[in-house]
Amino acid sequence: MEGKTPATEFKHEGLQNWLAIRSQWTKTKMAPTIPKQEVHINPDALYEELLATDKDGKLSQRVPLPELISVIAEVWEADGLAL
Repeated sequence: MEGKTPATEFKHEGLQNWLAIRSQWTKTKMAPTIPKQEVHINPDALYEELLATDKDGKLSQRVPLPELISVIAEVWEADGLAL
């Protein structure tokens, strides 16, 4: 096959870029975790605060995600929505 140039090796640039970025992600140290504290939150007060929050959604105190989900699920069930 005269006149044809030899095939060059395929380089998957997208994969190479992804691997380089992933390498940086895995090197990054995670922020120190905040020690877990038992938080006792009144579910009714939490729900009222959720209704009153602005668009930024900031609450007056930290709420553990499982507790927040539990309160929202209870409200949905009370409104007749199935989970």
